[in-house]
Amino acid sequence: MYICTPLKTTQMTPQIDHINYPKKIKKYSEPSLRFIIKDCEEAIKVLPNNPKNGYYADEICYCANELNNRKNNRKNKRK
Repeated sequence: MYICTPLKTTQMTPQIDHINYPKKIKKYSEPSLRFIIKDCEEAIKVLPNNPKNGYYADEICYCANELNNRKNNRKNKRK
C-alpha cells in the first residue's frame, strides 16, 4: 500500500510553461503525445487529490490540442 502525503505549504505546486510547452510538444511524435495523455489521465485517476493534477490536466489539453491541430492540418492539405 502506498501512502501519499500532501505537499507542505512551503512547497510550490508545479506550473506548466504555457508559452514554451506547446512549442516543445510540436516536435513529439503522435504516439508520444498519446502516451503523455494516457499517463497523465492515469496519474489523475490514481491520485485525484494530487497537487500536480492541474499540471497534468494542462499537459492533457496541450497534447490533445496538438493532435487535433495535426489532424486538421492533414485535412486542409487534402483539399
